[in-house]
Amino acid sequence: MYLYKLLTEKEQESLKLPDNYPNYPTAEEIIKSESKHKTIIIKMIFGWKKEIWYPLRKKTDIDDNKREELKIKAISDLIISIANIYKKEVNVTFEPGVFSSFYNPETQTIGLNKPSIVSALHELAHHLFGPDEIKACKWSVHLFRKTFPKAYQELQWYGHVLIKPDLAMVKNLTPKLKEEKQEEKQKEKEIKTKK
Repeated sequence: MYLYKLLTEKEQESLKLPDNYPNYPTAEEIIKSESKHKTIIIKMIFGWKKEIWYPLRKKTDIDDNKREELKIKAISDLIISIANIYKKEVNVTFEPGVFSSFYNPETQTIGLNKPSIVSALHELAHHLFGPDEIKACKWSVHLFRKTFPKAYQELQWYGHVLIKPDLAMVKNLTPKLKEEKQEEKQKEKEIKTKK
């Protein structure tokens, strides 16, 4: 989130969900028109995915903490490489205790709270293009969709944010998932009454 880190702790607490922050676009606004990306960036991400990301995800000889550390390093390297294509150097840090990933324009630093490619691309968009949320959302979501089409299809919209279905299910966040969960409970109830 752009400037999130600059808020006081009390202000950060008042933003319980990202959608409470002013001027966030809707999912419809984000996906209604394509965002353009440099061909070299798309090719670079496909290469990074093949050579770095997929092998890292398949490693079996490391524990979860080490895997998370390596994912953060890999994502950081990707973000720095994309920024270099635009000739706009950026710093990337891992901030596991913060509410959300952020971009601080004063220090030109992206803080990642978890190893999320789409969040990292979003914060990079703020670094490259400024505080415009619709532009940052469009650029990052469409780039993610182009380069990670299968992963994109598996995500759920929650306001302007894409989240993993397991997170949505645990938090019962999306209306569609709520509806599906209610239907599932109803079916279970019907099965129990038939017994």
